[in-house]
Amino acid sequence: MGKHTPGPWIVDNANPHRVIMGAKNEWVVSATQMFDGGACILIDEADLALILAAPDLLAALEDAIKHIDAILDGRVSAETHKEGLAAVKRIWTNVVAKAEGRE
Repeated sequence: MGKHTPGPWIVDNANPHRVIMGAKNEWVVSATQMFDGGACILIDEADLALILAAPDLLAALEDAIKHIDAILDGRVSAETHKEGLAAVKRIWTNVVAKAEGRE
């Protein structure tokens, strides 16, 4: 599997097929209409892996924000919060592997 299409990604609303375009005007996702009325989605394998990892990426970022806020707000020191930060790093590492299709 190659690398995912670099961002930013935008929706091409002028295209009737709901196309998501990459930064260099390349197609990332195209939802086309099939003859029986169902949707057919055309997508590269690496981009699909990234899209499938999106919920995990969001959860990992939300968790990291909580840990960082705890340090910045003075509720915990960075020294005493090392275990939490190490856990965040493990989660991020796993989620990045999933997004890159290595998991």
